[in-house]
Amino acid sequence: MSNSDQDRQQALAQLKWLIEAGADEVVGEAALDRYALSQAMEAPAARPAAPDPSQERGSPPPANPPPTASPRAPKQGSLPGAPTLLSPLTSDAEAISAARQLAQSAQTLAELKAALAGFDGCPLKATAMNLCFADGNPEAKLMVVGEAPGADEDRQGKPFVGRAGKLLDRMLGAIGLDRDQAYITNLLFWRPPGNRTPTATEIASCLPFVERQIELIKPE
Repeated sequence: MSNSDQDRQQALAQLKWLIEAGADEVVGEAALDRYALSQAMEAPAARPAAPDPSQERGSPPPANPPPTASPRAPKQGSLPGAPTLLSPLTSDAEAISAARQLAQSAQTLAELKAALAGFDGCPLKATAMNLCFADGNPEAKLMVVGEAPGADEDRQGKPFVGRAGKLLDRMLGAIGLDRDQAYITNLLFWRPPGNRTPTATEIASCLPFVERQIELIKPE
Protein backbone atom coordinates (compact mmCIF):
# COMPACT_ATOMS: atom_id res chain seq x y z
CA MET A 1 0.00 0.00 0.00
CA SER A 2 1.40 3.39 -1.00
CA ASN A 3 1.76 6.32 1.36
CA SER A 4 -1.16 8.12 -0.32
CA ASP A 5 -3.39 5.08 0.24
CA GLN A 6 -2.35 4.90 3.88
CA ASP A 7 -3.05 8.60 4.35
CA ARG A 8 -6.47 8.14 2.77
CA GLN A 9 -7.30 5.21 5.04
CA GLN A 10 -6.18 7.17 8.12
CA ALA A 11 -8.28 10.17 7.08
CA LEU A 12 -11.33 7.96 6.56
CA ALA A 13 -10.80 6.33 9.96
CA GLN A 14 -10.58 9.74 11.64
CA LEU A 15 -13.75 10.93 9.89
CA LYS A 16 -15.59 7.77 10.97
CA TRP A 17 -14.47 8.32 14.57
CA LEU A 18 -15.69 11.93 14.49
CA ILE A 19 -19.08 10.95 13.06
CA GLU A 20 -19.55 8.25 15.71
CA ALA A 21 -18.69 10.84 18.37
CA GLY A 22 -21.37 13.17 16.99
CA ALA A 23 -19.02 15.77 15.45
CA ASP A 24 -20.58 15.73 11.99
CA GLU A 25 -21.28 19.42 11.41
CA VAL A 26 -18.85 22.12 10.25
CA VAL A 27 -20.07 25.45 11.62
CA GLY A 28 -16.99 27.66 11.34
CA GLU A 29 -13.32 27.90 10.51
CA ALA A 30 -12.29 28.27 14.15
CA ALA A 31 -13.67 26.96 17.42
CA LEU A 32 -15.66 29.41 19.54
CA ASP A 33 -15.94 28.97 23.30
CA ARG A 34 -19.45 30.31 23.87
CA TYR A 35 -19.29 29.61 27.59
CA ALA A 36 -16.35 32.00 27.89
CA LEU A 37 -18.16 34.50 25.70
CA SER A 38 -21.25 34.31 27.92
CA GLN A 39 -19.11 34.84 31.02
CA ALA A 40 -17.41 37.87 29.48
CA MET A 41 -20.77 39.41 28.56
CA GLU A 42 -22.33 38.85 31.98
CA ALA A 43 -19.35 39.88 34.15
CA PRO A 44 -19.29 43.62 34.93
CA ALA A 45 -16.23 45.53 33.84
CA ALA A 46 -13.70 46.09 36.61
CA ARG A 47 -13.40 49.67 37.75
CA PRO A 48 -10.37 51.14 39.52
CA ALA A 49 -11.00 52.05 43.13
CA ALA A 50 -11.43 55.77 43.78
CA PRO A 51 -8.75 57.30 46.01
CA ASP A 52 -9.74 57.92 49.63
CA PRO A 53 -9.31 61.65 50.37
CA SER A 54 -9.04 60.90 54.09
CA GLN A 55 -5.76 59.08 53.48
CA GLU A 56 -2.74 61.34 53.29
CA ARG A 57 -0.19 60.72 50.58
CA GLY A 58 2.33 58.13 51.66
CA SER A 59 0.22 56.86 54.59
CA PRO A 60 -0.32 53.09 54.93
CA PRO A 61 -3.63 51.58 53.74
CA PRO A 62 -6.35 50.86 56.32
CA ALA A 63 -6.03 47.63 58.27
CA ASN A 64 -9.43 46.31 57.13
CA PRO A 65 -10.22 47.58 53.62
CA PRO A 66 -13.86 47.24 52.51
CA PRO A 67 -14.58 44.07 50.53
CA THR A 68 -14.96 44.39 46.79
CA ALA A 69 -17.89 42.86 44.95
CA SER A 70 -17.04 39.78 42.92
CA PRO A 71 -18.34 39.46 39.35
CA ARG A 72 -21.64 37.65 39.00
CA ALA A 73 -21.08 34.03 37.99
CA PRO A 74 -22.57 33.14 34.61
CA LYS A 75 -25.30 30.55 34.30
CA GLN A 76 -23.80 27.26 33.23
CA GLY A 77 -24.71 26.23 29.72
CA SER A 78 -26.33 29.55 28.79
CA LEU A 79 -25.64 31.17 25.44
CA PRO A 80 -25.90 34.87 24.55
CA GLY A 81 -29.43 35.72 23.46
CA ALA A 82 -30.89 32.33 24.38
CA PRO A 83 -34.27 32.36 26.20
CA THR A 84 -34.16 31.06 29.76
CA LEU A 85 -37.33 29.92 31.50
CA LEU A 86 -35.53 27.71 33.97
CA SER A 87 -32.41 28.21 36.07
CA PRO A 88 -29.66 25.58 35.88
CA LEU A 89 -30.83 22.52 37.76
CA THR A 90 -28.91 20.59 40.36
CA SER A 91 -30.56 17.17 40.09
CA ASP A 92 -32.42 14.93 37.68
CA ALA A 93 -35.46 14.97 39.97
CA GLU A 94 -35.61 18.77 39.82
CA ALA A 95 -35.34 18.71 36.02
CA ILE A 96 -38.20 16.22 35.68
CA SER A 97 -40.37 18.13 38.16
CA ALA A 98 -39.73 21.41 36.34
CA ALA A 99 -40.53 19.74 33.00
CA ARG A 100 -43.92 18.62 34.34
CA GLN A 101 -44.74 22.10 35.63
CA LEU A 102 -43.72 23.83 32.39
CA ALA A 103 -45.56 21.33 30.21
CA GLN A 104 -48.79 21.50 32.18
CA SER A 105 -48.73 25.31 32.19
CA ALA A 106 -48.83 25.40 28.36
CA GLN A 107 -52.35 25.86 26.99
CA THR A 108 -51.42 25.74 23.29
CA LEU A 109 -48.80 24.04 21.13
CA ALA A 110 -47.10 27.42 20.61
CA GLU A 111 -46.83 27.91 24.38
CA LEU A 112 -45.55 24.35 24.78
CA LYS A 113 -42.86 24.89 22.15
CA ALA A 114 -41.79 28.16 23.81
CA ALA A 115 -41.62 26.46 27.21
CA LEU A 116 -39.56 23.63 25.75
CA ALA A 117 -37.18 26.07 24.04
CA GLY A 118 -36.46 27.68 27.40
CA PHE A 119 -36.15 24.40 29.28
CA ASP A 120 -32.57 23.64 30.37
CA GLY A 121 -33.23 20.38 32.19
CA CYS A 122 -32.21 18.07 29.33
CA PRO A 123 -28.43 18.01 28.73
CA LEU A 124 -28.94 17.14 25.05
CA LYS A 125 -29.92 20.77 24.44
CA ALA A 126 -26.29 21.84 24.95
CA THR A 127 -24.97 19.57 22.18
CA ALA A 128 -27.75 19.81 19.58
CA MET A 129 -28.01 22.39 16.80
CA ASN A 130 -31.78 22.84 16.83
CA LEU A 131 -34.92 22.00 18.76
CA CYS A 132 -37.00 19.44 16.84
CA PHE A 133 -40.51 20.04 18.12
CA ALA A 134 -43.00 18.66 15.59
CA ASP A 135 -44.14 18.52 11.97
CA GLY A 136 -47.38 17.82 10.16
CA ASN A 137 -50.97 18.76 10.96
CA PRO A 138 -52.01 19.50 14.58
CA GLU A 139 -55.62 18.77 13.60
CA ALA A 140 -54.79 15.27 12.34
CA LYS A 141 -56.35 12.15 13.86
CA LEU A 142 -53.07 10.24 13.59
CA MET A 143 -50.04 11.09 15.76
CA VAL A 144 -46.62 9.54 15.14
CA VAL A 145 -44.02 9.54 17.94
CA GLY A 146 -40.47 8.56 17.01
CA GLU A 147 -37.43 8.06 19.24
CA ALA A 148 -35.04 10.96 18.69
CA PRO A 149 -33.82 13.34 15.96
CA GLY A 150 -30.93 12.31 13.73
CA ALA A 151 -28.38 14.44 11.90
CA ASP A 152 -30.81 15.64 9.19
CA GLU A 153 -33.51 16.40 11.74
CA ASP A 154 -31.07 18.29 13.95
CA ARG A 155 -29.92 20.35 10.97
CA GLN A 156 -33.44 21.30 9.83
CA GLY A 157 -35.20 21.42 13.21
CA LYS A 158 -37.95 18.99 12.13
CA PRO A 159 -38.60 15.34 12.99
CA PHE A 160 -38.44 12.59 10.37
CA VAL A 161 -36.84 14.44 7.44
CA GLY A 162 -33.91 12.10 6.74
CA ARG A 163 -33.91 8.50 5.59
CA ALA A 164 -36.35 7.53 8.33
CA GLY A 165 -38.61 10.35 7.15
CA LYS A 166 -38.67 9.01 3.61
CA LEU A 167 -39.59 5.59 4.97
CA LEU A 168 -42.35 7.15 7.06
CA ASP A 169 -43.70 8.95 3.99
CA ARG A 170 -43.91 5.61 2.16
CA MET A 171 -45.60 3.96 5.14
CA LEU A 172 -48.17 6.74 5.34
CA GLY A 173 -48.72 6.53 1.59
CA ALA A 174 -49.36 2.79 1.88
CA ILE A 175 -52.45 3.54 4.01
CA GLY A 176 -53.57 6.47 1.88
CA LEU A 177 -52.17 9.27 4.04
CA ASP A 178 -49.43 11.90 3.84
CA ARG A 179 -47.75 14.35 6.22
CA ASP A 180 -50.66 16.76 6.01
CA GLN A 181 -52.83 14.06 7.59
CA ALA A 182 -50.54 13.20 10.49
CA TYR A 183 -48.89 14.97 13.42
CA ILE A 184 -45.26 13.91 13.85
CA THR A 185 -42.97 14.33 16.86
CA ASN A 186 -40.30 12.50 18.84
CA LEU A 187 -39.84 11.21 22.36
CA LEU A 188 -36.73 13.43 22.56
CA PHE A 189 -36.58 16.92 21.13
CA TRP A 190 -32.80 17.18 20.73
CA ARG A 191 -30.39 14.85 18.96
CA PRO A 192 -28.23 12.58 21.14
CA PRO A 193 -24.54 12.92 20.14
CA GLY A 194 -23.61 10.35 17.53
CA ASN A 195 -27.23 9.08 17.46
CA ARG A 196 -26.52 7.07 20.61
CA THR A 197 -29.32 5.46 22.61
CA PRO A 198 -31.05 8.01 24.87
CA THR A 199 -30.60 7.64 28.61
CA ALA A 200 -33.48 7.09 31.01
CA THR A 201 -32.97 10.58 32.46
CA GLU A 202 -33.06 12.23 29.02
CA ILE A 203 -36.30 10.43 28.21
CA ALA A 204 -37.87 11.29 31.57
CA SER A 205 -37.05 15.00 31.20
CA CYS A 206 -38.71 15.18 27.75
CA LEU A 207 -41.67 12.86 28.39
CA PRO A 208 -43.90 15.50 30.10
CA PHE A 209 -43.75 17.64 26.95
CA VAL A 210 -44.70 14.65 24.75
CA GLU A 211 -47.60 13.79 27.05
CA ARG A 212 -48.80 17.40 26.96
CA GLN A 213 -48.67 17.34 23.15
CA ILE A 214 -50.97 14.31 23.19
CA GLU A 215 -53.35 16.08 25.59
CA LEU A 216 -53.51 19.17 23.40
CA ILE A 217 -53.86 17.37 20.06
CA LYS A 218 -56.17 14.56 21.22
CA PRO A 219 -55.35 12.14 18.37
CA GLU A 220 -57.56 9.12 17.74
